[in-house]
Amino acid sequence: MRIGLVISVPVFEDFYPRHGVSREDYLARYDSDWICYYTRLLVRAGFELTWYLFSRAVARAETHRHAPTGARVRFLPASPLYNWWTVRLPWIHHFSLHLATLSRGFLHELRADPPELLYVQDYESGRFDVVSLLAARLGIPVVGQFHGGHSPARWPLRALRRWALRRAALILSPNTDEHRRVCGTHGLSGARAQLFPNPVPVFAVPDREGAEVKREAGIPRAHRYVLFLGRLDANKGVDLLLAAHRELARRFPDLHLVVAGDGPDLEALRRAAEGLPRVHFLGWVASRPRVHALLGGAEAVACPSGEEAFCYVAAEAMTAARPVVASAVGGLKDLVLDGVTGSLIPPRDPAALSAALARLVDDPAASARMGAAGRARIEREFAEDVLVPRLVALLHRAAGRARRACEPA
Repeated sequence: MRIGLVISVPVFEDFYPRHGVSREDYLARYDSDWICYYTRLLVRAGFELTWYLFSRAVARAETHRHAPTGARVRFLPASPLYNWWTVRLPWIHHFSLHLATLSRGFLHELRADPPELLYVQDYESGRFDVVSLLAARLGIPVVGQFHGGHSPARWPLRALRRWALRRAALILSPNTDEHRRVCGTHGLSGARAQLFPNPVPVFAVPDREGAEVKREAGIPRAHRYVLFLGRLDANKGVDLLLAAHRELARRFPDLHLVVAGDGPDLEALRRAAEGLPRVHFLGWVASRPRVHALLGGAEAVACPSGEEAFCYVAAEAMTAARPVVASAVGGLKDLVLDGVTGSLIPPRDPAALSAALARLVDDPAASARMGAAGRARIEREFAEDVLVPRLVALLHRAAGRARRACEPA
């Protein structure tokens, strides 16, 4: 089956280059997000993948190949509405995904070479609304997945979103809270709306000593560390972790905090950490083996986010047999079993975060038990070999349902 994957970034040039990724780098080497991971899963399952990316740098559609995954990449000219309005009226960014997708080039592409299924990265986005309108016109079934977006607050966009969700061949929600919300808010039910967590790749349990990681970070070999891994922005709660570390560092003189990641709050967090003992900022870690080594050497992995649709960092920590201390929100509530695979704490509560981490640091045997239970849970419920066959069946069923709906009586 041929699947067209519609990426939620409004326009290529307004996102990837800001993170140091040129178009050449993207096609040759970029391999670190949900799109790349899901493409690999679907290609291995026998699907043909085309990515649709909108660009301000092309006058007509261009075809390329994404070397790391083998996906076909179509760069499509963004709508002139996007190019004109977003420059002159900055507040229009609320409609940027609608405007960029309203492209004649995209409509022509779907007419000339229609996929059998359009897979939209985020159903709570303006792109999903516009793709649904175009797909309805051309008879192409649409699958929507949740990637952290938000429902529009006002009519008529709210009515358009409701129509698009009800028309979709399949809606996939990655956590229980989101599944209940989207079904309850928009009246979805039955086989078209499914709770489907992201599949997790299972890797070998890393070395617990973490000697190389400690050497690179400047941590004495006999010392220990708590790890944060991810994007450094307000949602991720690293400011809370720094506040929690103040008490932890006083109580455990051998305990360090390792922050691995990059993002808009990096410099502010560095300033906030001034005067705190044993805090290490490693920057962005792109290598998966190095990520696994970081996870394996940690006493615990902290995920104090305000919101999470799913949390691959928590899932990877559990795969590495490490306990997780996480906010009781979204997908983290589905992943982490409180007292079994780690601890769930109230969001935005540094005292609770500090206390939960202290319990794990203070009791290595309990930490090891929780880590082992976490890995067993991933292998049993979230591993690729458990979830991918179900995803394949859901996609084939969605395409088949749409074909039957189009057949004459």
